[in-house]
Amino acid sequence: AGLNYEITVAYDGKPQRPDGASLAGGIFWLQDKQGNPWIETVTQGAGASLWWPCKDHLSDKPDSMRIRVSVPKGMTNISNGVLRRQTESRTHTTTEWYVSYPITTYCIALNIGDYVHLTDQRLRGSDTLKLHYYSKPYDLEQGRKLFRHVKPMLSVFEKYFGPYPFSRDGLTVMESIYPMEHQGAVTFGSLFNPFNSDRYDSADILRTMWHEVAHEWWGNHITVKDYADMWVHEAFATYAEALAYR
Repeated sequence: AGLNYEITVAYDGKPQRPDGASLAGGIFWLQDKQGNPWIETVTQGAGASLWWPCKDHLSDKPDSMRIRVSVPKGMTNISNGVLRRQTESRTHTTTEWYVSYPITTYCIALNIGDYVHLTDQRLRGSDTLKLHYYSKPYDLEQGRKLFRHVKPMLSVFEKYFGPYPFSRDGLTVMESIYPMEHQGAVTFGSLFNPFNSDRYDSADILRTMWHEVAHEWWGNHITVKDYADMWVHEAFATYAEALAYR
């Protein structure tokens, strides 16, 4: 008692691929419309220990996270929190992200691909919330239209749910393979649905974004202790969809 120890764990393997029918999580390894790799971790329900060693239970959260990832040059990785540094070698790009708040293990995320990065900020009194948006280069026009709704959405959520709970880490909203409420790095899925098709439903993608961002309050900030009660998270996020339509 009272002593600190550091443990290093070496591990390797091939994490399972998600099953969309059963919502069993894993890592998606797909390609975008231009044939570039597109990778996303989705482990809600199945557990984050599918791909990194952790105490994998909703009743306890790491108090912070450092996420360091190397990917082939030309790709980028977007994870949770603040991008502390990005370095380039001859063959790879390495990003280091830092989460300064407690975080549920299944919310730790990798989003790897070819992305366009847009930045904005939201002023709230004397506080400034940094906003980051990512979309595929060929979806940028539709992405800009969607991202214009983020600030009004946050105003509604703060009216009903309270202040945005992760202000130091900012908020990232991004296009992805699959929609998911990864803390501080919310994904709303592909702008075109079905995935990589030419079908675009502006109302449905807006509804999805409101649902997933609502989980920042319900699921990420306030978290149930057992998977049997996950319906509480989803109920509040579904209520947020009604707020979006209203």
